[in-house]
Amino acid sequence: LSHVHSSHKCFFLKLLLPSKTSTLAKDSLKTSLLELECHFTWNLKLENSDLEGLKGRLSEQNNFSLERNQVVSYGLLAFIHHLEGNNEETLINLGKSEEIVRKNFEQQFEKRILITYGNYAWVYYNMDKLQETKAYLDKIEAICKKFPHATRYSVQIPEVLGEKGWTLMKFSGTFYKESMQCFQKALEMDPNEVEWNSGYAIVLFRLEGFREEWLLRKQCNSVIYLKRVLELDPEDSMAMVLLGIKLAEKKQQVEAVKLVEKALEKSPSHPQILRYAAVFHRKHGSLESCLELLDKALRLTPSSSFVHHQIALCLKRKVQNTQTEADRNQLIKDCIFHLEKVKECQPSHHTAHIFLAEMFVMSQQYEKAEEIYNYLLDSERVSEIDKQQVHFDYGCLELYHKKCK
Repeated sequence: LSHVHSSHKCFFLKLLLPSKTSTLAKDSLKTSLLELECHFTWNLKLENSDLEGLKGRLSEQNNFSLERNQVVSYGLLAFIHHLEGNNEETLINLGKSEEIVRKNFEQQFEKRILITYGNYAWVYYNMDKLQETKAYLDKIEAICKKFPHATRYSVQIPEVLGEKGWTLMKFSGTFYKESMQCFQKALEMDPNEVEWNSGYAIVLFRLEGFREEWLLRKQCNSVIYLKRVLELDPEDSMAMVLLGIKLAEKKQQVEAVKLVEKALEKSPSHPQILRYAAVFHRKHGSLESCLELLDKALRLTPSSSFVHHQIALCLKRKVQNTQTEADRNQLIKDCIFHLEKVKECQPSHHTAHIFLAEMFVMSQQYEKAEEIYNYLLDSERVSEIDKQQVHFDYGCLELYHKKCK
């Protein structure tokens, strides 16, 4: 009996031991994975972005972007698919990212592939494919050994910092400051690389457009860096159109117009160039020219929340300048249509929600306006500045339209 009891004990120990060993191995791998520089360690939270809208924008960008930006877009698409539990699409997109790096960055392959390899390692780990996880960690370690200041699984080089900067910028506006810091570090190491200069200039341009960033505008000037991009690459149409917008703000209208026209000549069918050229015309040129450009951009990218929002802004201007009630009502109706599209494509665009409520008030649809105001005030994701605007607009609705005592 003692022999039988001993045999049973050994049998159960054998059953338990592999599980314990497997757990220890997985914990050890997790420690290594946390050292990586990749999407899984950058604190990219679901609540910071509208994933469906972001997927649409990334897919659209892949049809029109340079190869370097496609690497970023496919990497981010892979991460989003993983968050949604679709590992098949995750691996397909990581494969596309790796293919582009191999094809277009042969001389820089090892520097450019580190983040993609890191994402592979994390995906396989979450799929419980630990051998594959270890294989990618080994590849990363072998590359890192070639850099004197690297840790075992990560290295701070311009290629890694730059890809991180682009990724954070694309993911959400809440990461713009961190994106800016990544490009700053990349430029300290490699000041003449157009890619890092371009990323830095664009993120500064976007930050300067935030109402909360008025202090930053006094400290940084995107004009300097947009000019620097054009020194390094005179054919960069994105830098041209953004610089045109900034120069127009500084009342340098002649030079601004030349830059925007040149950008359109070089990239007549690039949605982002069309959009920014439209912004220029809405603010500093012809409203009809703006709508013409936006219509062209919308045909190329029908789900673009940016384009729908810009069209709505133009229509609002036309409402203010329209005399007949019938025309005015039709313009308001069209404006509401485009703002509903923004809400559908990008639910986190709270400024567009406020704008939509304003249009509902203008069309005397007060209950719909109230519904939006209450939603925004109850949401934890709406900034205090936006909530302040909501309180003001809601108060005006009660005071002037509902005759609240």
